[in-house]
Amino acid sequence: MGTSQKMVLERAQSALAMLGGLSTKAIVTLVVCIGLGIVGIYYATTINSDIPLSDAGSVALIIGVTFSLILGIGLMALIFFSSRNGFDERSDVQSDGRTKSGEQATPDDRG
Repeated sequence: MGTSQKMVLERAQSALAMLGGLSTKAIVTLVVCIGLGIVGIYYATTINSDIPLSDAGSVALIIGVTFSLILGIGLMALIFFSSRNGFDERSDVQSDGRTKSGEQATPDDRG
């Protein structure tokens, strides 16, 4: 296993360790919010609605909202951990457009 592979593996393991340390309060709050949303959708589409949603429509709406939340939260977590662990940093181009060796970077290097 090469040095870069070991570094990537170590960063991945540290990211997983950070995920394991998520606060229980945050997870409970998220589950409660999703539950309240599902209950709200149910009441909004069955009790005080002029045009009620069918049972299949309600199930589809609940599944769609739930998976949208899971996808959004997952992508935001990936962005957060990627940024925090330095995966978004360029190793060869500085902020002034020059490489570390002092030569001018090409447009392909700035990427």
